[in-house]
Amino acid sequence: MKKIALSGGAAVTLCPAEGIGFGALYWDAGGIVFRPAGKGILRVSPNGGQPETHVSTKDGEFVYGPQVLPGGEWVLFTLATAATTDGWDKAQIVVQSLKTAERKTLVSGGSDARYVPTGHIVYALGGVVFAVPFDLRHLAVAGGPVPIVEGVRRATTRITGVAQFSVSSTGSLVFVPGPVTTSGGQSDLALIDRNGATQPLRLPPGQYEYPRLSPDGRRVAFGSDDGKDAFVAIYDVSGASAMRRLTLGGRNRVPVWSADGEHLAFQSDREGDLGIFWQRADGTTAAERLTKPDDKDTAHVPES
Repeated sequence: MKKIALSGGAAVTLCPAEGIGFGALYWDAGGIVFRPAGKGILRVSPNGGQPETHVSTKDGEFVYGPQVLPGGEWVLFTLATAATTDGWDKAQIVVQSLKTAERKTLVSGGSDARYVPTGHIVYALGGVVFAVPFDLRHLAVAGGPVPIVEGVRRATTRITGVAQFSVSSTGSLVFVPGPVTTSGGQSDLALIDRNGATQPLRLPPGQYEYPRLSPDGRRVAFGSDDGKDAFVAIYDVSGASAMRRLTLGGRNRVPVWSADGEHLAFQSDREGDLGIFWQRADGTTAAERLTKPDDKDTAHVPES
């Protein structure tokens, strides 16, 4: 993690922060709160140093978007049991004491909650942003939820609970438009040339992610994840053949081509951790492990 002074100057390293992606940073008078992958919620001094763990997580728990509430004792965040579209929509919005670890559930069903100065908690469910009155003194919801924006973009792959909106200190809300519902999570795959012309591939809409074009430009590898099954597939961009599923066993994601186009590397949990495997692109060989994480809280993601 690095800090950059707004008045100018070089970036200063504050502390290691591997895998930030679940609601990165919240800065208040007590320090910088962040959520690295698999590490719960941590806080570090703006002057740097060893971060302290303020919220611990169990296996199979995912937290997102920590925000320290006024007063500095309680932290608001989203707690999910699956990092999927369905998992974030069924998540709980909770507060937890930084002193005693006492935890209270405020909302069941929603994610990416923020406390705003109007005395509300705003959060997303599907593509709709709701506001609910919140009694800060008693840490309790004081009324029913009311939809305030319908059609807000969510994370493309829904690995995180992010909703693309923000609220200013004066109560104004800004957002990126998106679909009202994310239940289908379907999209199209297409090629776009340098002039902006789009050529859709001859594939039905699906839950596609991480498309990667082969070095020769003839094939595209991509992931498909419906929250239950996650696999890597290959498709000939000419449309001359049907989509071919490459991986079997476990949840397999993030395909990356080898330079010669003969293999695909990908992340898989087939052996109980999130390591990297590779396999011949023609499917004639079984997957072979390339990396093994040092612990269960570490995930390896192929990039190139």
